[in-house]
Amino acid sequence: MEMEPRTDDREGKRRTLSYSQVFDLSHPLTPGKFNHPGTHIEVPNSLLRDGFDLADLPVEKLVSPALLLDMGHPPPGYTITCKQVIAAAREAGGVQEEDMVFLRTGWDRAYGREEYLKSPGVDVCSIKWLSTQGMSLLGIDSAGVENPSSTEHECHLALFTHGIPLIENLARLDQIGSPRRFTAVVAPIAIHGLEAIPARVLALL
Repeated sequence: MEMEPRTDDREGKRRTLSYSQVFDLSHPLTPGKFNHPGTHIEVPNSLLRDGFDLADLPVEKLVSPALLLDMGHPPPGYTITCKQVIAAAREAGGVQEEDMVFLRTGWDRAYGREEYLKSPGVDVCSIKWLSTQGMSLLGIDSAGVENPSSTEHECHLALFTHGIPLIENLARLDQIGSPRRFTAVVAPIAIHGLEAIPARVLALL
């Protein structure tokens, strides 16, 4: 399927979006059941008073090239290290300016079970390194990015101070296959004053 070229008003460039497959990377919400709270996006306003909310989330961050990084199968409570993230990024071809970055841990298979809350987090050094590479959004298929023992929201702050939204509880990143580039579409509702909301996340390959 090939979409008509569209103009990027910021740069005056025309880009063509071509893809043959669409994959849903979101967990469906089921009323009355554990959802935590489903696949959702968080924006800087959740921790920073002057950070943008969902209504002011820049739309260019919602349709973007994305890079899948395979983090293996970390055990419960594990903290993914900066060294591992850098190695995975190199294997996938490197993070480019304005890339979304999706971390695959395989923990989406435990979604909805008690053990899911013990899913791995990410070293704050990894977040800072990805930010320096130009990452525009971070997503992960686990319950969150914070070290399970953290109480200071270090990873969230490292993202939000750079204006980088976060998606937690992604699903089925294995559909994308090997670490690779693709186009991601994130679809949250724009609501003034709200800092987090469930979102549909699609991969176009």
